[in-house]
Amino acid sequence: MFILRDEHLAAFRQSGIDRFNRAAVGYLRRRHPDVAAGLSDAGLLTRCRAWNPEARQRGYVTDRHGVRYYSARLFLELAGRPDPGPDAAGDPEAASAAFEARAKAIWQAVRPAGGGR
Repeated sequence: MFILRDEHLAAFRQSGIDRFNRAAVGYLRRRHPDVAAGLSDAGLLTRCRAWNPEARQRGYVTDRHGVRYYSARLFLELAGRPDPGPDAAGDPEAASAAFEARAKAIWQAVRPAGGGR
């Protein structure tokens, strides 16, 4: 008889998170090509892996919330502002969209004219 143990669940969970992070790299490349230009896939994947626990701590548990958080963190990092600051309270859907928009505005304000990085 097969018994599903906690260590099995942890492995399945980690496998799912890794698949999500790999897909998020492609999303960042497609959605924000000017921002992701100059960054390797390995570099983006490393960032996504680091940002995933942060996103979950903020209550961002859906794929859409996660990629919005990753986008926002990338904008802020490239703008030289690694601290994401507090989120708006309330609904994660509205908070993740607002956070991404706020971070993109910061990045656009500091990026060199005509350049992504």
